[in-house]
Amino acid sequence: MSPEQKQEIRERRRLMSEDKEARKQEMIAHLADLALNAKHEETQVAAANAWLNRVDGLPVQVNKNENRDMTFEELVKASMRRPPAIEADPGV
Repeated sequence: MSPEQKQEIRERRRLMSEDKEARKQEMIAHLADLALNAKHEETQVAAANAWLNRVDGLPVQVNKNENRDMTFEELVKASMRRPPAIEADPGV
């Protein structure tokens, strides 16, 4: 790849980044307008929540996958186990 091509790619990325930021600011302004001026209360609430999520930022959500790998035999054995019986309360 020639230096001119690399420079052109860098310039395109810079312009895309600027466009992305401009679109983000436009969207936030639109959400703020909806939150203040929408006809229906539900729309106002949804827009306000969306605006706050974008302005303040949502906390990072961590998903833990606690499933573990099982062999087929372990899976069959686990599926055949009966749950413990629930005993009736003798006081009833």
